[in-house]
Amino acid sequence: MSHKHVYAIPAYGDSPYLESCIKSLKEQKVASPVIMCTSTPSPFLGAMAEKYDLPYYIREGKSNIRDDWNYAYSMADAEFVTIAHQDDMYCKNYGEELLKAAEKYPDMTVGAGTVLSTQTVDEALKAGADFIVCPGYDEEIVDYCIAKQVQVIPGCTSASEIQKAVKKGLKVLKFFPAELSGGLDAIKLLSGPFPNVKFIPTGGINFNNLGSYLESDKILACGGSYMATANQINNNDFEGITAACKKALNISLGFELAHVGINNEDGNEAELGADRIGDIFRMPVKVGNSSVFAGTAVEFMKSMYYGTKGHIGFKTNSMERALAYLRNNGVEIIEESIRTDPKGKLVSAYLTEEIGGFAVHIVRK
Repeated sequence: MSHKHVYAIPAYGDSPYLESCIKSLKEQKVASPVIMCTSTPSPFLGAMAEKYDLPYYIREGKSNIRDDWNYAYSMADAEFVTIAHQDDMYCKNYGEELLKAAEKYPDMTVGAGTVLSTQTVDEALKAGADFIVCPGYDEEIVDYCIAKQVQVIPGCTSASEIQKAVKKGLKVLKFFPAELSGGLDAIKLLSGPFPNVKFIPTGGINFNNLGSYLESDKILACGGSYMATANQINNNDFEGITAACKKALNISLGFELAHVGINNEDGNEAELGADRIGDIFRMPVKVGNSSVFAGTAVEFMKSMYYGTKGHIGFKTNSMERALAYLRNNGVEIIEESIRTDPKGKLVSAYLTEEIGGFAVHIVRK
């Protein structure tokens, strides 16, 4: 592709706001090319394109927003395309922040939802979708996507539908409408005969039940409008949307203090410390292979383990999710510290960084 990022304006009519939109794109702190596309050419649009030296593309055929936007996208010739609505103005650091996010999260993917036909599959792929989501199980769409080697995630809420999907080689399925179809209890029951399937529940998911879904290893992700409500979108409440997304992220990670680990020279010293804490605070003492616990919050190590003084343990809903989040934010992990259970599931890991003389330990709930 010729460019990293392009602004594509699907223009129509003689909007009094178009010039302000163009100026806001031309005045970006980090410049990207701007193009204008239309299916309703006019002297006004031509004059705007000439005044600001914009490539001007005209689409033949009946004007409609779907085809106009897809045409604008196709003419952009860039890795990233902003479909710039002609009535909008963009903050001067919009492009800069967009490219920073793209660099920081190179594995970010975009999918298309509520896909009901193979025609919509083609339109979604043309617009840059990496995967397709359907509300129900549509064999024609599933076969079409498989033939195109595109990941498809159909909605399945019964054993019969899941079995059909599994026969097609699918391992990730949508569960919709989640709450009306039995919620997490139903998913756990259906996972019995289909242990290798992961689910994405949507419908009835909110901040009150999001955590319980994401604590289950049968759940890959959760969908819903709780992160961007119709009211927030209509009112351009991007601060509210950002706050909701941060809240959802916090719930998905579920970080909680698990325990504090204290290093000791040997097992005798560890048992003495655990016994004393147990006596003072009436906590049960449990002796393990490598440590001794007083209650569940204080661990006495039988040797000088990670950390100068010991470690602080944090619980998380998902080790995979937690490690991905930490690595994406520049937090380094001691690779040899990563532990798995007999089934190969991640159980724990240590950060390379010490804080106050303590190593930081992440464990699965």
